[in-house]
Amino acid sequence: ADPKVKVVFKEFPIFGADSEAAAKVAIASVKQGKYWEVHKGLFEHEGKLNEESALSVAQGVGLDMTKLKADMAAPETLKELDDTKKLAESLGIQGTPHFFVGEQVIPGAPEDLIDQLQSKIADVRKSGCSIC
Repeated sequence: ADPKVKVVFKEFPIFGADSEAAAKVAIASVKQGKYWEVHKGLFEHEGKLNEESALSVAQGVGLDMTKLKADMAAPETLKELDDTKKLAESLGIQGTPHFFVGEQVIPGAPEDLIDQLQSKIADVRKSGCSIC
């Protein structure tokens, strides 16, 4: 609702190979302009999430599966995953989700997440942030 707030998603697979495969599907879906649809589908999926189920979600939102599989294996997809892992390590993050507002952190997904985000945004703006 706030046009000055930018939300950036980073795929950070923490549950092994299955989690990494789902993250690759999500990252690769960006090239077809369907990241949000895939992201939402992955979170709504019931049962075990692995490459097969993640690909099924992607197919269900209409992605070109041949292109998606090629993009999943592309060096830039692997680099993005690696860069995110390095970023998380440098920030001491071991779990997901994590929300950052300026330098303030909200770990997990508390019930009052929206209230906390709005409060932290207001705090950052009060602090004299030049880009806020």
